[in-house]
Amino acid sequence: MRKTSACSFWAAFVKKLIVPLSLSLWSLAVPPLAQAKLTAPREAELPQVARQTEDVGPGVRHIHEFHTSGPLNIHVLEVDLQTTGLSLKPHLGKGSLFSGATVEEMARSAERSDKHVLGAVNADFWKNSPRLFTPVNLCVLDGMAARLPVAPAPRAIFAKTTSGRYVMTRASASLSLTARGRQLSRLILNEPFTTRGAILYNRHYGREVSLRRFYKAYELELVSPRFIPNETATAKVVRIITDSTATLSEKTLILALQADAARQLGNLASGALVKLHLRVPEVKEPLEFAIGGALFYFVRDNHTLTGARKKS
Repeated sequence: MRKTSACSFWAAFVKKLIVPLSLSLWSLAVPPLAQAKLTAPREAELPQVARQTEDVGPGVRHIHEFHTSGPLNIHVLEVDLQTTGLSLKPHLGKGSLFSGATVEEMARSAERSDKHVLGAVNADFWKNSPRLFTPVNLCVLDGMAARLPVAPAPRAIFAKTTSGRYVMTRASASLSLTARGRQLSRLILNEPFTTRGAILYNRHYGREVSLRRFYKAYELELVSPRFIPNETATAKVVRIITDSTATLSEKTLILALQADAARQLGNLASGALVKLHLRVPEVKEPLEFAIGGALFYFVRDNHTLTGARKKS
């Protein structure tokens, strides 16, 4: 398991670090932080703290500190989310799970003609098993849960509720479904395989999922506008999948079952409704996004930013 510094962002304390899964602080509006210029003086002249600040754009300030104790080279991105048009959004490696990318690559891919990326910062933990770049924390973005925490849980998350409240807390999560009066508990989300129980797949997993080693699988269509923690979602059974692979799209869910889960759930006919319950008990409200294993970037509504220097 690789350690990163996502929690540092929440405390406005971020170490300089660049590793394959965008584990570093980055800004498109200031010099790359891996190359930020704050030269340490000679030992005989070292102050206790050297500090440099720069306004990146409206509501965003970059602070760079060098502490002789350690020594510590610290980057802080101070964000005023009350600034009009400024928002905070999570981002996955190359747009899906199990795909590593540098912070610069993620920030550039998030650029849009009407959305300008001001800065980006790394998230927390990932592992290389059972697949490369597997986030180990709760991850919710773009109206769809992507990952549940890997044991041991609870793990720390940074999240935003649907009411606009920001939350920093340790969180656990559980996923279950009900259909035809039967309940299936302890579902897994977007894992490659399990020998028992069931796995639910959605678009964050990738374009295609292999079903060769499962007992039974259903294609579901998400009827609800989103699938997020602490808000029950409804899906409709489309068909039993008889092929060895299935394709995932915006509203498509794949429910893959081993024999024990298939017996517990029974047969689902086409058109049957399925209720999905993703619970994060430490937070009472629905979560618009939650992050542990992905990247944050800041978006300004205007294409250009007054007073902001854009990286060439």
